[in-house]
Amino acid sequence: MYASYNKRSVGKCDQFTRHEVISLFGCNRGFIPWLLAFSMTKTQGEPFSWHLEIPSALRSPKAEYPDANSIVIDIKPGNKEGLYLCELTDVWGYSSAGWTPMMWRMKQLLWEADSKKIDRLDFKAPSDGHEIHSFIHAAGSVRRGEIVGTWNPPNASPTNSALLWPDALDYFVGEMNSRKLSRAS
Repeated sequence: MYASYNKRSVGKCDQFTRHEVISLFGCNRGFIPWLLAFSMTKTQGEPFSWHLEIPSALRSPKAEYPDANSIVIDIKPGNKEGLYLCELTDVWGYSSAGWTPMMWRMKQLLWEADSKKIDRLDFKAPSDGHEIHSFIHAAGSVRRGEIVGTWNPPNASPTNSALLWPDALDYFVGEMNSRKLSRAS
């Protein structure tokens, strides 16, 4: 489950109030291709390495999405054993050959929390959650400044992981290394 939230700081915690359930994928309603379209030029083509800083992208005047400044992912939706919520903070993508592998950076909000005690519509989480990365790919890319393809993730299969060719892998490793260097400074 993916949802947009209004996030505000409350002491050493962040308060999350749900705005609406959303989709991150799909060329028609997916937030990732929707936000990416605002950052492209009219001539943008492949290969295209890009970065969406989610809070900034949601605040963009082009997005006209004033009621939310955060995206929260339920990592294990429907799990009765515990609640696993993360905030999606960044998405890096490498659009090439009709595909887009992506690296997501998330902040852990609630992990193994008692789902019966948490209201997913309005909850608090510590502001200092651990950083988590995930890789996924979508069947879609960019051509002449337009989003092309379905931008859907693969169906369940033994190879659901993102397939990273050398250029894409170099890009993601470079981004991770630059984040480490900026945190060390």
